[in-house]
Amino acid sequence: MSVPFLAMPVMRKVERMRKGIDFRDIALLVRLAETGNLTAAARALDLPPAVASRRLAALEHALSLKLAERTSRSTRVTPEGEALANTARQMLKDWDATLGQFHRDEGALTGTVRVSAPHMFGRSVLAPALSAFTSRYPLIRLVFQFSDQPLDLYAEGLDLVVRIAQPSGKEGVVRKLAGNHKVVVASPDYLDARSIPSVPAELRDHDCLVPAGRADWCFEAGGARETITVSGPIEVNDGAFIRDAAVHGAGLALKSWFDVADLVREGALVTVLDGYSAAPDQAIWAILRADRAEAPEVQAFLAFLEEAAGYGSAV
Repeated sequence: MSVPFLAMPVMRKVERMRKGIDFRDIALLVRLAETGNLTAAARALDLPPAVASRRLAALEHALSLKLAERTSRSTRVTPEGEALANTARQMLKDWDATLGQFHRDEGALTGTVRVSAPHMFGRSVLAPALSAFTSRYPLIRLVFQFSDQPLDLYAEGLDLVVRIAQPSGKEGVVRKLAGNHKVVVASPDYLDARSIPSVPAELRDHDCLVPAGRADWCFEAGGARETITVSGPIEVNDGAFIRDAAVHGAGLALKSWFDVADLVREGALVTVLDGYSAAPDQAIWAILRADRAEAPEVQAFLAFLEEAAGYGSAV
């Protein structure tokens, strides 16, 4: 592997001092360069921030180089630190790939995979299936950070994020996991007390449980598309609350199938407007850090995600 010209003075110093360098400190520098935040870099490597700060200082001492600029609010890499991180990034990737060759047996795979996903996806898709993954890969540690707001892969020190929206394609390696079929549901008691809507326009006569800021519900049938602005007594920014309120008869809800499938099968909820497709039928996506996408433990979790999401989204 060739070394960029600007990085050569740094690498010569690394070569002279390599016996005093901890490989993990190089990984810390790489994460710091990517996140621009020492706390996030430390979190990605399971280090307390204070320990990470000491390890960075030890690396600077070993190399006799200033690798980071510190202020009371931030720690950012210097040009020398950036040069070293850029060269070391590929080395770390090659190291992960080499280790993977020695762990071809699934049960021997090790490492930590840091994942973010929406709350309802974690609850409805991941939680029921996780025991299968941990049984197959007992040495892989999973760290979840559930959020309904999109998190930045690099700033948060994540390996993979799950999104239920079209990704930009600029964040990392993008993989489609499954479709995200949506349905309108209500409890049997609600429908008995009111009526069953037969066309989308009739939703205007019903109590609809409205996600915050998303009162326009779109439907397609026979190539025609229509948008209905719904209303109701409840508007809320919590998908689990909407689902549970629908179960208890509060109104009609537009939900992802994976979030209500079990409740429909149990009879707690009933689908309506089955002749229409809720649009847009957003897909479920995984976005992976480019430098970690081929790590064996990340690939193992991605394969599990594809299987779990495909099963959870099947109607």
